Amino acid sequence: MSDLQQEAVKSRMRAEEQLLEKGGEAGERIAQESVKAYKAVESSVVGGYKAIENAVVGGYRGIESGVVDSYKKIEDAFVGRFLTKEGESVEEAKKRLTRIVQDQADESANDESRGEENTDSSSDKDV
Repeated sequence: MSDLQQEAVKSRMRAEEQLLEKGGEAGERIAQESVKAYKAVESSVVGGYKAIENAVVGGYRGIESGVVDSYKKIEDAFVGRFLTKEGESVEEAKKRLTRIVQDQADESANDESRGEENTDSSSDKDV
């Protein structure tokens, strides 16, 4: 390549570098504005999802509260009508019934452990 051609190539490369620098600045500005726009979209989308989440969770909590309250009313009415003794409050009846159920569970557990002991000793007798 001749000196003249080399000079032409160098000149062309300098011109392209200058264009890239100018374009690079513009590209950078465009990139910054794009990032701002994406962040604005992200913020509004996240805000929308948060609003939906709050509405759904709030609705669920309202339903849950209503169901639990209704169940407690039905339970109290049943205990009051069928399971209380004369002069006994609903709360007293619930405590009494809880003790009875717990005692039966304890007895059952004791019977099972005694049954295992008896099974072990009865198998010894068979031998």
